[in-house]
Amino acid sequence: MAPVACPKCGHTQSAAEACDRCGVVFARYDPARAEAPSDEAARALWDAAVAAWDDDAKHRGFVQYCTAMGLYSYAAQQYGAARRDEGREARAARELSRLALLAEQALLSTKPTGQTAMVRRVKTALLLFALAVCAAMLLFVISRAAW
Repeated sequence: MAPVACPKCGHTQSAAEACDRCGVVFARYDPARAEAPSDEAARALWDAAVAAWDDDAKHRGFVQYCTAMGLYSYAAQQYGAARRDEGREARAARELSRLALLAEQALLSTKPTGQTAMVRRVKTALLLFALAVCAAMLLFVISRAAW
């Protein structure tokens, strides 16, 4: 089997129906509909990084902006395509690895707000109930002692 490069992220693998890295199904992938943000700043930063390919600051700026704006897939798409260009493979692979690490850290740092909010409400209700029971018992003891 000849190796196949994913049209979305550029990952090279043995022939398959879907990419091992990004999960895109090759038969359903339409490059015309591929995610391209309407964010002009992201495009401008990418163009600057391409124009000065060996400039670490340009790539760092592009990745930081995409990370802050949640444009991980756009950045990965750009670097995935760049990995296919001779002379750009190593930098593109490093930046893809860095993007994957940043995306993983972002996912791990988020907490499911719905569940934790519910747990807090239940704990608060139980605490209030326990305080009410203690107050009632204290009043009962005081009223019995007064007789």
